Amino acid sequence: MMTLTSKKKRLLLTAILTVLLTVLLAPVYSDNNMFASILESTHQNKIARIDIFNAGNRDNKIEILPPPPHLNVQYPEWCRYPNGQCSMLEAKISRDWRTYTLQFKVIHDGLITIGLRGPYKASGQARFPVIVDYKDMRINDQPLLSSIQKNWHDAPYNYSFSARDGDVITLSFQTRKHHFRFSDFLTFYHLNGHLLFCVVIISFFIFYKVVQYISRFKIIERNSRIDIIFLCFFFLLLFMPMMRINDDDWLAAENRKAHPYVPLFTNHQFNQAYGTQVENWFNDHFFGRTQLVRLNAFIQKLNRVISNKAAVFDTQTNWLFNDSQINQHVFPNYNPALLASIEKFHAFLSQNGISFYLFIVPSKTDLYADFVPGYKNIPKIQNEAQIRFLEKNASFPVIFPIEALRQAARKDYVYFKTEHHWTEWGAFIGYQTLMERIRKDFPGVHEVKETDYVTFYDKRVRGDWERHFTLGQTFQMMNLPYDPQKLLDTEYKYYTPIHEITPTVTDIPYYKIKSFRNPDPNASAIKVFLAGTSMNENLLQFLPYSFRQLTYYRLNNVQNVSYQDGFKIASKYKNDILKMDPDIFILSINSENIPELLNLMRD
Repeated sequence: MMTLTSKKKRLLLTAILTVLLTVLLAPVYSDNNMFASILESTHQNKIARIDIFNAGNRDNKIEILPPPPHLNVQYPEWCRYPNGQCSMLEAKISRDWRTYTLQFKVIHDGLITIGLRGPYKASGQARFPVIVDYKDMRINDQPLLSSIQKNWHDAPYNYSFSARDGDVITLSFQTRKHHFRFSDFLTFYHLNGHLLFCVVIISFFIFYKVVQYISRFKIIERNSRIDIIFLCFFFLLLFMPMMRINDDDWLAAENRKAHPYVPLFTNHQFNQAYGTQVENWFNDHFFGRTQLVRLNAFIQKLNRVISNKAAVFDTQTNWLFNDSQINQHVFPNYNPALLASIEKFHAFLSQNGISFYLFIVPSKTDLYADFVPGYKNIPKIQNEAQIRFLEKNASFPVIFPIEALRQAARKDYVYFKTEHHWTEWGAFIGYQTLMERIRKDFPGVHEVKETDYVTFYDKRVRGDWERHFTLGQTFQMMNLPYDPQKLLDTEYKYYTPIHEITPTVTDIPYYKIKSFRNPDPNASAIKVFLAGTSMNENLLQFLPYSFRQLTYYRLNNVQNVSYQDGFKIASKYKNDILKMDPDIFILSINSENIPELLNLMRD
């Protein structure tokens, strides 16, 4: 081994090691896999990607007329939606600007959205930017881009416009490989200069001392090689958790948001809580965390009851319960404020001639508390005091179908065992209870019967927005290796309408909507505005068939909208309500969501 006697040699080696460690710690002071992104964007990438989507109904699409050379056109299966289809174009690029011009034909009237983006690139499960430069985009020779746009897969430049069936659109643009700019450090990688400075200084002093120590280390004369091996292995273990930082914001295995990174200097002030905050952030994002969580789950699997921060799973009965159901929060007496908030919203609807109904879906534990593992003591009805207070004092109808569901639960499952949603059988019972109350005010409204459906049984679970069959969302949040055949030990009743209505689906930032138009001439000519949470997905197997028009606004799990903000209905959807001018407004929530009703009229 070279003896480091020269001070210059020690400083040189220290500088090299400092640079290497600073590069390895890039996820600490930057985002989006910075160095790999820069290398891929400026040198390795050869593709620019353009998506063209025609939104309207399921037959909406575009037809690319003979494309120019170096342009690859695809119609992927993942880009087929209930409200339209898209085409994916890949253009070959180089360091210099290259101009592309193409024409496409619009099939059926719709909203055309052209998205300029970069190709898909991921490291593990996390995507990182492959940036592509665009300029001089034109539609039918109308200029749209006045400056260079730097876009990647998750941050495209989108332009939308309406088009008629048969229109031929001419699209032109210029594109090239991304030319790196120092502004990219902040725009794409959110470089924290203060933290980078700390990393460099601390790394330099650590390696300076380590190199100084090694220069004096007499391996052959006084010490065994095992000491060096142990020392290297020890330092390797220290740095392994920092090798790759996971940038996921949501920890699915624990059903919670990960702690965000908070800089040392915020708003030009020193962050005195930085130590605790960076510890929480690192604990949620360090390299290998997912594998450790799975190992912990495997060890817990040896027990009958498996629990984490997401749910509790009884492996003997295969019942699962969400954390929010079994660890219910105790709130102070906010009944007057709760009623005032809803009454204010009710007054707004009444002023516009809209009838209001509050439909509260019971929690899973309200019906099946006895199946929660025995060490948990669960109240029979969640937020019962608030529900009973509203039933007694509200000037609007409050429908809480707990008794009807209890009777129905004696015949069949009204909630899934491996998910927090109610079954379609349970939703049908809830629908009957809701319609019984609505028909008192609107006697002419049609109520569907079981004879209007083809029923079938399946052991799999279907309860949320996508209408896919799964093992159950609650089970999936446990992140457990488990035999599906052993897990799915129960058949659930499902309903397929004989005359099915296909909704128009909108799932974009700030909006998550399903719109139903009933073609049945015998349907009541009443328009309904339905707002609520995921319990409505199975309710929509029945409710739209009673009315001429129903529009459903999902309040939770909406892109770019926090859970609390989702319930600020007046500020978010006032214009949508007035534009639709419904006869009925139904607010349909789970009993767990009642505290969020304080936000109805908040900005």
